[in-house]
Amino acid sequence: MRHLGNEGAQHVGRNHTKVELSLERNDFMQKVNIRFKDVEQVRQFVNTIDRFDASFDLGSGKKVVDAKSILGVMALDLSGPLCLRYHSDDKEIEEKIAPFVCLEA
Repeated sequence: MRHLGNEGAQHVGRNHTKVELSLERNDFMQKVNIRFKDVEQVRQFVNTIDRFDASFDLGSGKKVVDAKSILGVMALDLSGPLCLRYHSDDKEIEEKIAPFVCLEA
């Protein structure tokens, strides 16, 4: 959630405030498939993405968890590929998660 504060608010009369919001979205949703070989890879993955100021969701089907939560990730079925979604255009994220990316869906 973003706190907007009083930026953009104008007083336009008694007990009325006109609010103009301008949010710039510089982030883009990215979607990649991830696969883990073992529990150590899960730990490395969570530690890697935890360094970034972005939201990461990981899941399969209807079950989606916060990918920065090791307990959440461990609760998923790790036997197949998982879909990672995150909002960022930071190329460093792509580089850091590359060892975990798989091409199969």
